[in-house]
Amino acid sequence: MRAGFIGLGWWGRELAAAAERTRGRVAIAACWSPDRNQCGQFSSRFPCRIHDSFESMLADPVIEAVVLATPHSLHAGQVIAAAAASKHVLVEKPIALRVSEAAAALRTCRERSVTLAVGHNRRLLAQYGLLASAIERGDCGTLLHVRAEFSTPEAQGFTRDHWRASRRECPGGAMTALGVHVIDWLHGLFGRVAGVNAAFARRAVAIEMDDTASALITFASGLTATLTCLYAAPYAHSFHVEGQNARIELVATAPETPEKRPTMRRIAVDGAIDEIAVPHVDTLKLQLERWADACAGKGRVAVDGIEAARNVAVLEAMVRSAASGGATVAPDYGELWPS
Repeated sequence: MRAGFIGLGWWGRELAAAAERTRGRVAIAACWSPDRNQCGQFSSRFPCRIHDSFESMLADPVIEAVVLATPHSLHAGQVIAAAAASKHVLVEKPIALRVSEAAAALRTCRERSVTLAVGHNRRLLAQYGLLASAIERGDCGTLLHVRAEFSTPEAQGFTRDHWRASRRECPGGAMTALGVHVIDWLHGLFGRVAGVNAAFARRAVAIEMDDTASALITFASGLTATLTCLYAAPYAHSFHVEGQNARIELVATAPETPEKRPTMRRIAVDGAIDEIAVPHVDTLKLQLERWADACAGKGRVAVDGIEAARNVAVLEAMVRSAASGGATVAPDYGELWPS
């Protein structure tokens, strides 16, 4: 599948490198960025045609699909434009910053029969599947609570002109950039969210965004979860499922590589500990391959537009809750998840 890449910064280059690893299933055919230097650097690393504008790429009959790794506020509009041009789309998370924008993007994709995938690549991590299987088997007994954290020091390096540093692009600060990945896990594992209570703060960085975010999440089932996201702290990705019979602990203290694996274990109420091996998965490559297969009518994408829009509903509820001093706010799923 011949794809055009839009957004050629760090993450756009990571996606392009992953496309190379698909061995032609997703071919890098073209690129565009308003930064011409980025275009030149990208095409030198990944030989492809440089377009003069986003519109010219969408008008190119050679291009079958687009990969969008652009600022958050541009996602929905670019998905709509690409779908209107009958190009399949893989867009980075979040799909939008508002549910209404996400719904409009989904509607256009549906009307134009376009396959949409959203870049919640962490759904493809082996540990997510291991957690899902353990919960389905009832390994923990009655579930009591979930504790999750996703933190990185990344915002310490942001300058004031970095797009991620603005409240417009990251209205939830660390929750927008990091927490949406965990919200995706929580939805996938535990279902519909009934309400959230959130608090955001800027504690360490000199830029505009909030580097500290936390939320209490109550699911429709009655289960509760706490989620902490810090954007100016040492790397941490942890996910603890607390049950009547056992706890499952997942802990990573560094970004994953084939060599650096997270630890995962089940701790029973009698103190017995079972260590669980976590295989490495090339999530970006697999995400692209599943998207290409879905575009060809084979299988489904890893995370589709409806799932991604539901994540936005929770994120938007958290932003409203934090703005109101932590009041309980119910996500507005609307037609995305009828009650």
